[in-house]
Amino acid sequence: MDRHVMKKKKFYLYKKGVVLCLITIIQRKCDKIVMKKQENDEQMEKK
Repeated sequence: MDRHVMKKKKFYLYKKGVVLCLITIIQRKCDKIVMKKQENDEQMEKK
């Protein structure tokens, strides 16, 4: 494999990693929002 191909592959893998990282962060944020919403709903029902 020549250097150019290696560079391209590395960049592709790096991009893929960043995207996966972003997806994970977004999912965690969504989970937190959902959890908060559920807690609020439960508190509303108790009142």
